[in-house]
Amino acid sequence: GTYSASITVYDSEVTGTAQFLPAACSSRPSRPVLGQDGAGNTWFVITSEGRFASATKVIRQTVSLQPIGLPVGIYGREIIVQSAQHDFITVSMVSETTIQNRSSLGFSGLDPWYVMRNVFPHPTNPIEDNVTGANPTDPVPAAAHAALTIFLGNAKDPEFEDDTKHCSANQDVPAQSIWDSDGSGGSGAITSGCTGWPGYSPVGGGAGVFPNSSKFTGDQLATFASPRLTEEDYQTLKDAAKTSGVYCSYPGVGGSGVSTCIQAGTIADTTNYFTEVRELAVTGGQNNILGYVEYRTGDASANNLTRPVGAGGGLGTDIVYPCNDDPDLSKSLVTIVRGGGVNYSGAGGDKINGAFVLDGDWESKGDFTFNGSLIVQGKLHFQSSTQDYTLDDCWVKNSPLAFFRVATGAWSEIDR
Repeated sequence: GTYSASITVYDSEVTGTAQFLPAACSSRPSRPVLGQDGAGNTWFVITSEGRFASATKVIRQTVSLQPIGLPVGIYGREIIVQSAQHDFITVSMVSETTIQNRSSLGFSGLDPWYVMRNVFPHPTNPIEDNVTGANPTDPVPAAAHAALTIFLGNAKDPEFEDDTKHCSANQDVPAQSIWDSDGSGGSGAITSGCTGWPGYSPVGGGAGVFPNSSKFTGDQLATFASPRLTEEDYQTLKDAAKTSGVYCSYPGVGGSGVSTCIQAGTIADTTNYFTEVRELAVTGGQNNILGYVEYRTGDASANNLTRPVGAGGGLGTDIVYPCNDDPDLSKSLVTIVRGGGVNYSGAGGDKINGAFVLDGDWESKGDFTFNGSLIVQGKLHFQSSTQDYTLDDCWVKNSPLAFFRVATGAWSEIDR
């Protein structure tokens, strides 16, 4: 006999076979954070069909893909920026404590993941927003948000010291800083927009679109989820990296024993994580790589995964970049580091599409482009002016599976 299996989007709002035929793909959400139902659920149906002689059996299983709870974009416990300008294009920045040198940051565009009600929730209605001239599910402009204080300089000059809004803190498009918010005593109610705020395409509002408050509370911070995965999620990703990606185990500061790396299920030739990622991409032909690194001993702030120096030490311009809606062409790297962080010194225009999820710190310098999410439990320290950080629509539409979990739904069996 014969056997076939297929998967498509599942649309529960219609009846009959239209629920799972390709036409259902029209219900695929543009933002996974909202899903089909506004609560983050995107439904698919797996159809398995077996035929033997005149007999046919069809089994259908619905499954929901749900965001795993990691924040998306630039997220850290503390964010420190060197004085030279850094560009953050269509990506939001969130700090659990403070952001330093806000005047050196250039935010532009609209965040493709978060919406108005995620960042500016209504004080009494969770499905509304706290924005004049916008809808709750409109994308929020990229900006800086800190649970404590945003400083214009190096731990000095609070952004909201003299007013509850700031119209010139941002580089390139100064008025975009009206979308900044923090938990300082100076932040609070906003009753008008900023002159020069450009048109806002989802609502066409221009200067008439602005948040009603620059206050960023602990409850709002919680909506961005936790930077720490569950132990079950960590174990699942670790097993997957050992089997088909790159897994490395290091003693850590003060530790003993040997360093080991496994590439696609085989003991690797080197113990350098980035070297093995490059090898798996170039020689192994793998476009989308999951990496998992763990330090067995030492404080996470002291253990650093370092990019090799010299020619060929980095990932290059097309090893794990760019994102593409064609799965055969898209490239990415998702790196989980337990018990440590990353010190990345870009060179030669390195480009990375993907994510870093770190227990420790992120330190960066040199020339490179990063498209995706930095989720850091320690400090984010941007040390150079030649870096671009983005989060584009392609990344959102093709978010790494490490950011999702699957839940099963209805099941049916039909014999003919």
